[in-house]
Amino acid sequence: MTEVADQFTEEQSGEVARISHWIAGKRVEGTSGRSGPVYNPALGVQTGEVDFASVEELDAAVQAAKRAFESWRSMSLSRRTELFFRIRELVHDHSEDIARLLTLEHGKVLSDAKGEVARGLEVIEFCCGIPELLKGGYSEQASTGIGTLTPTMPALTSNWNCRATPPSRVKRATPFPYGFSLTSRTASS
Repeated sequence: MTEVADQFTEEQSGEVARISHWIAGKRVEGTSGRSGPVYNPALGVQTGEVDFASVEELDAAVQAAKRAFESWRSMSLSRRTELFFRIRELVHDHSEDIARLLTLEHGKVLSDAKGEVARGLEVIEFCCGIPELLKGGYSEQASTGIGTLTPTMPALTSNWNCRATPPSRVKRATPFPYGFSLTSRTASS
């Protein structure tokens, strides 16, 4: 704990930073008039004040996310993968800075913030492999005499059926004529 306190003692200027919103790629100052304190857990001092969003700010953020999703959705898989690899490199190169920001803006202990950045990096690395996962695939002999076919999403919109077996603990997307057969195999394994 002392290494965290020593590190932030030099950076602590005594000023309380205002933490505003990030909407549609821009910093947006909160207008609700409400905010909450953020503390540096190593020193126990207030380092920031986070703006609480108004209903209008929240709606603006949701609408911006919907617009961003449409452009992301129309982007090719190869371009998305390229972006994820770039994001991975940036997070890896700046992991220490990101952890310090998490401590300052979210009140996390530095060691916990570093762990959070590492877990986030694992998620980004998983996303880098999404094109491989989206291809679907076939596994021969997943069980004795049974292969498994993992379709791509467009296949699910055509002739596939989704069934749940009692007591609704097992769900399976299956081709229409084989719903019960494949569902029962899933339930029995």
